[in-house]
Amino acid sequence: MENDLETKTIDEIVSIYAKNAAAYREAITHGTADEANAAYDRVWRCSKELKKRGPEAQRALLPLLNDNSPDVRVCAATAALEFAPELGVAELERLANSTFKCGVNAQLILQEWSRGKLKLP
Repeated sequence: MENDLETKTIDEIVSIYAKNAAAYREAITHGTADEANAAYDRVWRCSKELKKRGPEAQRALLPLLNDNSPDVRVCAATAALEFAPELGVAELERLANSTFKCGVNAQLILQEWSRGKLKLP
């Protein structure tokens, strides 16, 4: 299903992205490193496919900045650094200052971003 992203609609890709962003945290918390890596790889591939389709397709991730899951928000905010940096930074700062488990990730992402060392798809 997720291997054929080229045939998916933008909405389908965003859905796969969100599902796997949430699955990534679940795998870190209750699963295995292999499961976490597989979920994050799918998030990465979705980002790459949206980037290939252009800025309008990438902006389809922006509604995920309001997702109920902070884990989905941290992934979407990280992706947004490339095409809507002010929105990505704002959400990462909110998460970094929260009590959510992903807050530490948000802090590290912001540090790497500000140092120019963050690699995006």
